Formats: sequence, structure tokens, C-alpha cells
Amino acid sequence: MNLSAKPRPYALAFIAVAGLLAVAMPLLSLDFGITWDDWAQSYYGRLVLRFFLSGGADREVMGFKDLYLYGGFFDVVATVIYGAVFDSIHAVAQLQLQDDLAVAWIFETRHCINALFGFLAILFAGLAARHLAGWRAGFFAMIFLAISPRFLGHAMNNPKDIPFAMGYMLFLYLLIKFTDQFPRPRISTSVGLAVAIAVTLGVRIGGVLLLAYLWVFGLWSCYKYRREVSWPRCFVVLGAVTTGGYFGGLLFWPYGLVSPLIHPWLAMQKMAHFTNAGDTLLFEGRKILASEIPWYYIPKWIAISSPILILLGLILLGAVLIHMFKHLKPTSLTVLLVGSVFPVVWIIVQKSQLYNGWRHVLFIYPPLVVLIAAAWDRLFEILKTRNLKIALCVFLGILCLEPVAWMMRNHPYQATYFNALVGDVKGAVGYYETDYWGNSLRACSECLADHYRESGMTRPIAVHADGSMMSSFYYLKRELGNRFIPYKPAIRRGLNVPLDYYIMLPSRWEPSVLQRGGWPPASGFCEARAGGAALCTVFKSPPSGMANPLSPD
Repeated sequence: MNLSAKPRPYALAFIAVAGLLAVAMPLLSLDFGITWDDWAQSYYGRLVLRFFLSGGADREVMGFKDLYLYGGFFDVVATVIYGAVFDSIHAVAQLQLQDDLAVAWIFETRHCINALFGFLAILFAGLAARHLAGWRAGFFAMIFLAISPRFLGHAMNNPKDIPFAMGYMLFLYLLIKFTDQFPRPRISTSVGLAVAIAVTLGVRIGGVLLLAYLWVFGLWSCYKYRREVSWPRCFVVLGAVTTGGYFGGLLFWPYGLVSPLIHPWLAMQKMAHFTNAGDTLLFEGRKILASEIPWYYIPKWIAISSPILILLGLILLGAVLIHMFKHLKPTSLTVLLVGSVFPVVWIIVQKSQLYNGWRHVLFIYPPLVVLIAAAWDRLFEILKTRNLKIALCVFLGILCLEPVAWMMRNHPYQATYFNALVGDVKGAVGYYETDYWGNSLRACSECLADHYRESGMTRPIAVHADGSMMSSFYYLKRELGNRFIPYKPAIRRGLNVPLDYYIMLPSRWEPSVLQRGGWPPASGFCEARAGGAALCTVFKSPPSGMANPLSPD
């Protein structure tokens, strides 16, 4: 099989893009705000570290929210790096939850590391595509992922889904190498598979899915080469990878570590049947219970929030899939297809409860892009004339321009991207969740602080902001110090303070109001915008005509 007619130019382009992304992504992450997972998981990482530094005596980690059900791999790594660079690991581990307000660069550091995990997911996707179809496909995969606004946006400050996606993609990449190396898979590949399982399981219990992939495709490869390998050796290799990966994942998960055979099973049961009867989400123009989402929830979200380049690639993939099975590696293709499709099918069948678009299944996107990149690469091989290939290059370039231009215009709100099927973010307002994580709260908080200074005010101001309090608190406290009073905590403490400013997200408004253009009200004076729509706005007190939602509870 001819992997590439001209491997050197595409190999050099691959390396150049990888180097650029490795530098650019951490730098871009400094512009992003704090998600509601950020604050809690930053503290969770410190609790996990305390557990180990105390020899297991400090058990506070076991009762911290529901995060004890998750591995702490990313959070421990981020905490250790921050401690090593800025202070000491032991001192950082002892910081309390509220101490994040006084510690410089803690979230910026986490975001840089988060971005590096996102870069690694892109890199391993590129390497998988290269292994499947050559350097050109690898180059395409890296480019397509890097210009996917949603994936790039989440790569900057999503501390759960991006590290999981990185481990998942690493595993699939190594698994296609592992099956391709039969009947004598390399020890380094086997060790790498164990590491990938450990990393993924060390982020979320869903990483046990990789063990099923390992055994299904491992046993298939053993059967395929049954005349050249012994079954005992196959079971020894698969068992060693399973054991190393499973117990390696528990090293960053105190709850799993104290009872390695029972607690992971209990966590898996709780996560599989997790429900919160009162939670609602905005989908197709109406608020529905998170437990009652339609079966097509994930497919539709992918369809409306991925670049047209990717959607056309999916159509092309369906058209040339049989051709790909004839000319590429069938087992590798099957691994990537299963890794892309099976989790979604399983969620649909199980009727699992989901939130916030499709971020919980973001891990299927890199292997899906690998397949799409290989499909575009196949089309180049199918086309016979030079002119047709040049025309395809031009066409692909035009398709790439749209998401790139959108990201440049709307940085740092890449995670709010909607494609032309719904009319950009402006067309999605009132129909789908836009900035559900409150990334825009940072810009509005900093704008309010500038407004305060420019107005010449000196008295303290009471401010309420929607979303997670830390998403605005961190920046208002940094900019205004004691001149900022968080409104709700002040009311809870019995202080009689008037509300001066309200930083509001559109989720406070009914979908019908949003759909007829009632957002944002004209009384707002600071806005964070993306895709022709306001993501967040600052008001002096709640806008007129809106019920005051600021009860002390």
C-alpha cells in the first residue's frame, strides 16, 4: 500500500503544524475564563494530593461533592506543576477552597496545561490518521481538529472532557498499532496501551470502556494470527495491559484506590444512572428535562455545531467507506469506527442523561475526524487528473476558511460555535444553549471593573453574576479588591446592601423572549458577543420587566 505519493512535504507540514499548535494553544488559553468545573476541580486536585501526602489519613476528598466518583489525574498533574513552578507542592496542597482568590496564576496555569492536553489529543489523532492512510491524512486530521471551534474552545478550559478525550485518542492510536503489529506486538506499544488506559480511567470511570476495546480487538487479532501466536501468550499480554492500565488509573483516584474492586464498580453504576429530576436544558426552542432528551440529541448537536467541512466529510466517509476498507487497514478502520460510533449508540440505547450540548461525548470527535481526514485523502487518490486534485485542494481551502475566520472574529468564545444550519450563534439564541459554561463572564467582569474606574467611583459596589460565582468573582476581586461586594453572600450574611450591578446570561430568560429578540435589553452597557449575539451583558440592577431572581438561597 502506498501511504503517500509525496510523504516528505506532508511530513514536514505535519511537524510544522504540530510545533505551531504546541506553542499557540497554551498562549491562547490565557484569554479564557473560568468554568464552573474549574474551581471545584482545582480544589479536588489539592484534596487528592493531601490524601497521598498524608499517607491516606486525610479523607476529606471522599466527601467532596460528587467529584470523588472521578479520577484526579489531570487535577493532580496541574496542582503538582503549579506547586513546583510557583511555590511548593506541599504548600499548594494545603490551600483551602477560598484561597484560589488570593493565589496568582492558578487558573491560568491550569488552562495552559489543559491546552497541552488538547494539543496532545490533536497530535495523537494526526498520528493515527498517518498510521491509517499516510502523512497527508495525518496533516488533514490535525488541521481539521485545530480549526474545529468547539473542540479548540473546550481544549482551553475543560478539565474533564479534554483530558479524557486525549487519553481516549491515545489509546485508539496505540490500539491500531497494536493490532497492526501482530503476530508480534511490541512491548513499547503494550506498555503505551496500559498508560493510555490508566490516564483515561484516571479522569473518568468511563475509561473502563477501553478494556472492552482491548479484549475484543486483541482476541480478534489473536484469532486472525492463530497459526503464528500462542493463545497463552495472548492472554498474558492482554492481562498485563489490563492489570497495568486498571491499577494505574486508580493511582490518581483515592475512592477507587481504597477499594479497587468494589468502589470503581459502584462509581460506574452511579454515573451510568445519574439523574437530577429538576435539571432542564434548552433544546430546539424549548426547555426540556435533562432526563427526557430525544434520542437524536447528540447527533443533532454534532450536526449544528461542527464546521461544514466536517459534515461534508461525514457524507464523503459514507460514500467511500467500502473503498477505504479495500485499500486501507480494515482492523484499524474498524477500531476507529467503533471508537467513534459505539459510545453514542450506547448512550442512546441506555437513555443516559446529558447536559450542555455534547461536551460529555467530546472524546468521540478526534477519532471521527481521523476517519474524515482519511476519507478526504482517499478522494485525492480516487481523482485521476491533476486539475481535479487542484480543484479539490481549492475547495478544501475554502471550507477551512470559514471556521478559521469565525474563530479569529470571536475569540475567546470558540466553544459557542454554531454553523450555518442554524444561522450562527445569533440563530441559535432561544433555541439552543450558547455560553452554558459562562466563559463570557470574564469579559463582562473586566468591563465592569473598567467602567467603575472610569466613572470615578470610590464606594464599594454590590454585584451579582449568573453562573458559577467563581467565574466572575475571581476577576472582580482581582480588579477591584475590597471595593467589590458579592451580592448573594452579603445577603446571606444579613447585610442590607442594594444591588448595584447585575452580570447576566441569557439563560435567565424564557426561550420565547429570546426568540423574538428580547435579549439583550437596551439597558445593558457591557456585552460579550460572538456570532452576532450577546453571550453576557451587564446591567444596573435587573432589567425592568424581569422578576428579581436574587433570593438569598
